[in-house]
Amino acid sequence: MKPITTHPLIRYNNFRKDEDFHKLRGKWIVVEGPDRIGKTTLISVMTQTLSKANLKVLSNGFPRRETYVGEIIDKTLKSKNDYKIISGKAQTMLFLADMMDAMNSIKNFLKNDGVVLSDRYTMSTYAYALAQYDDIDEEWIKDAISLLPKPDLYILLTPYSNSVKYLTRRDFYGQENTETVEIQEKVLKNMLRFKENNDKVINIKLQDKEYISPEFTFNSFILPSVLDYF
Repeated sequence: MKPITTHPLIRYNNFRKDEDFHKLRGKWIVVEGPDRIGKTTLISVMTQTLSKANLKVLSNGFPRRETYVGEIIDKTLKSKNDYKIISGKAQTMLFLADMMDAMNSIKNFLKNDGVVLSDRYTMSTYAYALAQYDDIDEEWIKDAISLLPKPDLYILLTPYSNSVKYLTRRDFYGQENTETVEIQEKVLKNMLRFKENNDKVINIKLQDKEYISPEFTFNSFILPSVLDYF
């Protein structure tokens, strides 16, 4: 999808009525993409927009760093000494355990016609595992993530040029062990591979600029794409 730089879809969105958003009730949407591309900010904008349309919204992110398992994951991601102290498969199972632990709250919220917005899920598990660990092959990681329920839609944010280098200029880049150009290029390649084998993915290509308004990004082409998908 070519990035939209004009405003017709923003005008299109302004004519949307609350009932146009009702098709999102009971839907679970995951936002994916390489580090620092703007997933968390986008989810914040999505949450505000859908809440204004009178939808109940639950936003979360994986790993959930405040949980017991999430604290272990967070430590290994940020500590140079603890990084790769356990095998890739064991580390991956920690991520999956954290996700599985969240399933009851997600399912209950969806049953009540709520909308769940997640910052990362199994696409990231697939992409990062294959990018980092020699003891993990594609069949193993596919079998592992198959243990978890599938969301209704993935929104995959990728750079228009397919280069992650411009993201290194963003605030806080490099705080985690996975935030290197080498790893992130592999992650992006794996996410695109995941997309090719999954019909529940919308790929939004972002212009390689230092800053683009998340409100513009969401209103101009993400929201219309999501509503059209459902």
